[in-house]
Amino acid sequence: MIGSRRLIGHVRASARYPTYVIPLRQLRLTKSYKTPFMAPIPRTPLHQAIRCLSTATPSTSALEAAKHAASLRAVQTHYHPSMRYVGIGSGSTIAHVVSALSSLPSGAANTTFIPTGFQSRQLLLSAGLRVSAIDEVPPYAVDVAFDGADEVDPYRNCIKGGGACLLLEKLISPALGTTYTRGIPIEILSISLPYVLAGLKGLNLQPELRMGGSAKAGPCITDNGNFVVDAKFPAGYKGCAEDEAKRLDCSENVMQLAKVLNGIVGVVEHGLFSQVDKKPEVVYFGMQDGQVQVLGPNCPGK
Repeated sequence: MIGSRRLIGHVRASARYPTYVIPLRQLRLTKSYKTPFMAPIPRTPLHQAIRCLSTATPSTSALEAAKHAASLRAVQTHYHPSMRYVGIGSGSTIAHVVSALSSLPSGAANTTFIPTGFQSRQLLLSAGLRVSAIDEVPPYAVDVAFDGADEVDPYRNCIKGGGACLLLEKLISPALGTTYTRGIPIEILSISLPYVLAGLKGLNLQPELRMGGSAKAGPCITDNGNFVVDAKFPAGYKGCAEDEAKRLDCSENVMQLAKVLNGIVGVVEHGLFSQVDKKPEVVYFGMQDGQVQVLGPNCPGK
């Protein structure tokens, strides 16, 4: 994800809000944003808070090449060697971001990188880059942040947290001064699991505790020692109507949903990135032909 913002009391050349490098998947927006990976598959509208993307998975080689192209473009556009602090997110795209950073001719010796998870920290250390923790950085001192996102809508509202690092990703974003098959990731206190599940079901959601996978018996545990619940919307749930989507870029619906989720006792953080201090300013889509499409406030769909 790429993000940047001005520091309080200072004017910087970088943009104000975070931006994201989107891992390429087969993408088709509900309007006219098309990529070579479109597929005529059935779609279930997401909650009215989220404009939908349809996804289908291209070949692994095409996917990785697209991630690399988007990451390289984002790093070349938004990183400068004079930056003191740079946020680094988590997920499969971050390996390409770190590779792009470490291969810059100008180097990154003067920059301290702030990872949001163990994986990104190890990648940075392996590349010989300087690493620190978010609590060791002065408030609002992060110049730019790079990350991937699980879903993004035409207004750059995002769903993140598929890698179970959503709390630290949320900390990095404000420090900068479709259907999603898993649902919205929600980090919760382990002891609050029954209360959170009941609260989400009361919102007509279909929550599931995320399990650790074949390599781990039991639930997925975040870097903060918490559980992750994936809250899915029921089949047939209506999304934004066309006229509703034009109101405030649909952001008022996203923020309303975020507020409701935060109000559930036991919820630590959720994976909706929507408000102005959290959602991306520019989204980079890697394409199958090697090109990179950019979605931003001044370049929608370009």
